Amino acid sequence: MAAIDIYAAMEDPTKSISDRVKTAILFEDGYNNPDPSTLDDGKQMSTFNFDPGDYINITKYFNRIIITLKPGGQTLDPNDVSDLSAVKDCETTVTDACK
Repeated sequence: MAAIDIYAAMEDPTKSISDRVKTAILFEDGYNNPDPSTLDDGKQMSTFNFDPGDYINITKYFNRIIITLKPGGQTLDPNDVSDLSAVKDCETTVTDACK
């Protein structure tokens, strides 16, 4: 099965922000067709062993969610994203940026 189009997944209006965030994290972790229901909100981001380049990619995915839901909204910085402790923190940060 071919990998998903990650940017189309970030823009998918049928998916919740939470599902989009989890999809982005799992995709960067190497899952070609991530299932967001498999990722626990409490999972610590440090368990993924992402490097700075991974956080740049995750930030791009999160920013795609934000600009899709709030054109012209304040986007995130990779340093801020890399400081988030758990998956739930990522969900909250992206949700807040979309308000």
